[in-house]
Amino acid sequence: MKNPEAADVGQERGPGVLDSRIENGNYIVTIKWRDGKETEKHFPVVGFDVVDPVSHGHLGSIKGKKALEILQEHAAEYEYDDFSWRDFV
Repeated sequence: MKNPEAADVGQERGPGVLDSRIENGNYIVTIKWRDGKETEKHFPVVGFDVVDPVSHGHLGSIKGKKALEILQEHAAEYEYDDFSWRDFV
């Protein structure tokens, strides 16, 4: 993916995935959410389990590449505090 530092100086980037890379078997994805917050999400390339925060029950699994696609397609629609992997299992 394109490095965000390579963008023109002063050019404001809209919400969505700004950058992604793989390090030590993990995706590291830089995101600008709809509310303007910028964060990084880290998750294994092999995927991860999604659990209910209240019951701790297993809701499903998401493979790493699918998680990256979800962020690329949907991150711009969410504010930082509203995003949950539970919406995608």
